[in-house]
Amino acid sequence: MTLPQNAIVALPLIINIFFMLWLALVDSIKHVLPNRIILAWVICRAILLIAITITEQSAYIILGSAAGAFLLGLSFLGIRCLSKGSLGAGDVKLVFAMGFAMMLCSAFLSVVLGLALCGVYAVIRCFLKKTDARSHIPLGAFFLAGSVLAYFILGS
Repeated sequence: MTLPQNAIVALPLIINIFFMLWLALVDSIKHVLPNRIILAWVICRAILLIAITITEQSAYIILGSAAGAFLLGLSFLGIRCLSKGSLGAGDVKLVFAMGFAMMLCSAFLSVVLGLALCGVYAVIRCFLKKTDARSHIPLGAFFLAGSVLAYFILGS
């Protein structure tokens, strides 16, 4: 029994939305991105990558996922080291997982859009005097919003 092509295309999107919503919710409430959820997302994506690679007989998707994970993950790890801990370790792991799950182009655009939305939010909060430069802003929700925008811009 084979899955219809639409199901194969929709499954990664459904998995990504599920884990991004879960992480955004936990990050907004508890200000933490649990390792177990991120690891579960990466494992689900790895299983899906193996299935897609077997059915399509192409390693392109694995290379794109690996490139996204390592380039974005290492970039954010560097930012974390340079910013002396201003960026949480969970955010680094989240961006790594996003790169792995969404591949480089989609994940990069999601991160850029998410950071832009976060910046607008921070400026508004500062303007309203509800926050200052040391306040914690959970990035998970903004990365989710950036992912949704990226999906509509890129169409995948």
